[in-house]
Parts: sequence; C-alpha cells; structure tokens
Amino acid sequence: MSHADKPAAVPLAAKSLPGQPRGQRAQGACRLCGRALSALERFRGDVCDAMDCRRRAADAITRAQRACDIDAARASAALAWDDPALATAPVVWLTHHEADLAPPLAADLADLRESLMALEGDAAEPPQTWPVEPAPGSPQAAIGGHLCALCRGRCCRLGLHGKAFLGAGPLRTWLAQQAGATWAEAVDHYLGFVAPEHLDKSCLFHGAHGCTLPRERRSDVCNHFACNTLEQVRDSAAAAPQAVVVVGIVASHSMRSASAVSAQGSRALPDPRAGLQPP
Repeated sequence: MSHADKPAAVPLAAKSLPGQPRGQRAQGACRLCGRALSALERFRGDVCDAMDCRRRAADAITRAQRACDIDAARASAALAWDDPALATAPVVWLTHHEADLAPPLAADLADLRESLMALEGDAAEPPQTWPVEPAPGSPQAAIGGHLCALCRGRCCRLGLHGKAFLGAGPLRTWLAQQAGATWAEAVDHYLGFVAPEHLDKSCLFHGAHGCTLPRERRSDVCNHFACNTLEQVRDSAAAAPQAVVVVGIVASHSMRSASAVSAQGSRALPDPRAGLQPP
C-alpha cells in the first residue's frame, strides 16, 4: 500500500455529535435538550449548563476523539503491515487496569477463609443455565482467549470482595473425591491455590499468568461469564473464522493503545503519533 492509498482518519470536527439537528431546534436552543440558551451559554457554544447536557456533550467529544485515534491507528497498521483490510476492521474496546503484583493481605485471606468456612451448612447450588461455550480449539474460543490475555482479567477484580464467587458446590465436589476429608481441609485446599503474589486489589486467585485455580475448581461464574467485548469478538470469529478485530484500550477516557486480535493471536498496532514502525 502506498502513502497515497493510506486511509485517512476522520477529523474530530467531522464526527457527528448527538443532539437535535439544527433544522429541528429553535435558534439559540441547547442542541441536546432544546432549552433556550442564555447569552453566556450561547457565547460558550450550543449546549446549556444543565449537568446532564454538559456530561453528554463531553462524553460525545471523548468518544469522537477515541474514534479518531483508533482510525489513525488502524490506518498506520494497514500501511506498516501492508494489510489494507485492517483499516476497516471492526473495533471493540477494553478498559485499562493496572496489573501490579502484590502479596495477598492477611485480612483478605482471613475474610476468604471465613467466607468459605461459613458455606459448610449450605447445600450445593442448583445448576444454572449458561450460554453454550465455544468448542475448545474453535476460532471463537481462540480469539476469546487472546482477548482475555490482552485484557488481563479486569472482570476478575470483582472476585476480591466476591470471594471468587465460590459457593458450597465446588468444595463439596472436592470433598466427595477425598474420603474422610473435613470441610476445614477443603477450605485449606482452596487457600493453597493462592499464590505468593496476585494482582493488587483483584481476586486472591488472580495470579501473574491468570487464575491460579484449576478450571474444575472455579465457580460457574468464573468459568462461564463473558463480557460484552468478549461476546463481540466471538461473534466476529463465528461469522468469519479468520476475522481480525481491532481492540482499543481506554485509560482515563483516552485511547492508551490498540491491538489486532484474531484466532491466531494478538499484535500491538503501531502508534501513529510515534511514526510508522516496521512490521
């Protein structure tokens, strides 16, 4: 692809912002709610000072800027990697979160032990109906795994206070396989999977390389939950097994980075602000 063929990013000013079209609102009225603007509000622009309108306007500008940034990143990658299809690849978004490792706090370990010990009198949870999981080795499963690796398990942060979403069922399953074992021993067995370090302020089983619990020891929530972004990339792979999806990472409302993700793996897109990088 030549520089002349490089897809142009859409300028921020050309992005459409929400609100009433000019022809459908009174002159000097807020483009979002239609209320008449004061002289000061008209001087500032076309949005009134109501908190909801200011927030909606700011959100629209942020989304438009992110769209410009991801367009530029796709265009740079299409040129650098000689892959024109990247310029129009579908886009999904993830929210950045810090992945600093820290030793588990004694208080958190004590809370987890207390929570698991309190489950002894509970019956195993009734089976729940979950969406059908992609078959292992399928393009949907593969692209989903690469997306989750790129995300680094932001959803797992809910597992700290959610106690890994464990109910009595997984512990009872382990007890049934261990003749003569006590409930306290089952709790010790689970606590033994807590690594010396975990992602700070995340689930105690959220280790440097993912969940430290074997899949058969995890809760149904952890085994089956899929965020909207994960469902989107799975749908893309189901429709086209060789699909490539561009994943933007957002931090503080701005795009931090972007990667191309497919069933074959993930690859960071070159930062257009730093010039083109070699493929």
